Amino acid sequence: MHGGDSPIALKQRIRWMLAAGCFAALVLTPLDLERIVRPFVDRSQIQAEAGVRMDGPWWPDYPRFLNAVRQRTQPGDVILLDFPQRRWMGGYAFAYYRAAYVLTGREVLPLIDEHDQIVRDNIRAARWVALFTAQRQGQLLRR
Repeated sequence: MHGGDSPIALKQRIRWMLAAGCFAALVLTPLDLERIVRPFVDRSQIQAEAGVRMDGPWWPDYPRFLNAVRQRTQPGDVILLDFPQRRWMGGYAFAYYRAAYVLTGREVLPLIDEHDQIVRDNIRAARWVALFTAQRQGQLLRR
């Protein structure tokens, strides 16, 4: 202890030093205000705009096509998705996952895998082929 300091005075001094240290850390550390505010901001509009940018030139025809496929098929149907982009990371994955979401209740099978190879077992297993062409037209073919 410092001279005649009581335990209470020592605790107050420790608290003051900790508070001063925290304040100094806040002042000396560069703060990114955007990161602090981010959890409190409504990002739905930003996410919607980003989604439209990611959808590519085939938007809004693709969701209409998927809704037509949904209307013509039944829950439990197995549907193979044929999409003009034949690279998984080049757009096929997005189209596939969008189809799987919209066609909930049906089994949507990808024509290609994540290595851009055709999955022949999926071709054999499908009852329907959902074909969306590069001209942004769609066909649903029964196998």
